[in-house]
Amino acid sequence: YMGGDSSDDEILKPKKGRKVGRRDKIAAAAAELGEKALRGFIRAIKKFGADFANRLDDIISDADLLAKYTKHHPGEPAQQTRALKEVLIALGEQLITQMGESAQLSNDPKASFSFYGINIKTDEMMRRVAYLRVLADKVAQYADPVRHFTLHNPFQTRMPRTVNWDVREWGSRDDAMLLLGCHFHGVGNWDAMRDDPRLGLQKKLAPTSSDATLLAGYPQPEQLRRRAETLLKTLAADVPTASVPAT
Repeated sequence: YMGGDSSDDEILKPKKGRKVGRRDKIAAAAAELGEKALRGFIRAIKKFGADFANRLDDIISDADLLAKYTKHHPGEPAQQTRALKEVLIALGEQLITQMGESAQLSNDPKASFSFYGINIKTDEMMRRVAYLRVLADKVAQYADPVRHFTLHNPFQTRMPRTVNWDVREWGSRDDAMLLLGCHFHGVGNWDAMRDDPRLGLQKKLAPTSSDATLLAGYPQPEQLRRRAETLLKTLAADVPTASVPAT
């Protein structure tokens, strides 16, 4: 369900005459946003992480949340954007809180929690958020990350063979640019990484085509996902304070 008569500024505010807790207000915001948009929000967090202060615009754009929100909440564009960001920050903080609570209740790597009716795997989400935070911190060390972001040789030797593949002279520079692409464009947005000339992956990632003969020799999306995950995990292993769950 999306829409209703609530104004943009009132979504997170209690109704008159009734005391409403913060979780009740956030639940109302989730209902206002709707399940489809909420799922898009969760997927975007998995792509960009939970640094809402710096990546919220990317999350909104990736999930096309502003268009979905403004369709049911008319008003001035600036006001609509502010109201949506207020809603998403509250929801994001609640998601992180529930994730932490779920992790404390169970050490089972298959554990999950329900976020307003949507099932989220605790360990998977916690790792992705932690790994992307480590990556962001690493990238932030460089004034020109495209030029200077590298993966040292011991890093490469720890990469499991299961995620290696015979791809058009793929090397450590390409791994570094794949990680940088995950930071710039979000994990899984392979086409955007391919089309970013800064990364030099135009000839390394598959073209947009349904012709199998044109795709031969390129890594498939699932291969890229596995490699990116392993690169992120290996990068995080170099940072003792990453707060990543133990395997």
